Amino acid sequence: MAFQDYEASLGLLKSPFVGLKHFRKFLTDYNFKTIFSNTLIISFYSLIAGFPLPIIFALFTNTIKNRKFKNLIKTVSYAPHFTCFHFCCFVTLTNQFLLPFCHMLLQGSVSSLLSSLFSLLSSLSSLLSPLS
Repeated sequence: MAFQDYEASLGLLKSPFVGLKHFRKFLTDYNFKTIFSNTLIISFYSLIAGFPLPIIFALFTNTIKNRKFKNLIKTVSYAPHFTCFHFCCFVTLTNQFLLPFCHMLLQGSVSSLLSSLFSLLSSLSSLLSPLS
């Protein structure tokens, strides 16, 4: 696709071949030096922070003697990697499947059940209240 002017209507095989046109355009862009230097800097800092820090953290957590505290530290440190994904899945599934069902229930039988329950309670409270 990098060597084509890709058009979704034509597909991958029928899109016109343009050679190195896109690469020339990118390499001659006036922002190329900034983009390239930012990419190198971000990659360098990712290597510095992303490689040794997890190993050092694992070594430090391995030295903790209290097993419950060690498991708590592991859970707290790993939880952000999983909770965001699971939360997004939960919200999406709730929106897709449960909310229409709950909306139907609240408009139908549940609301009528609640209104009859409140009317029963109000009539019982009027019967049980002393005559004034």
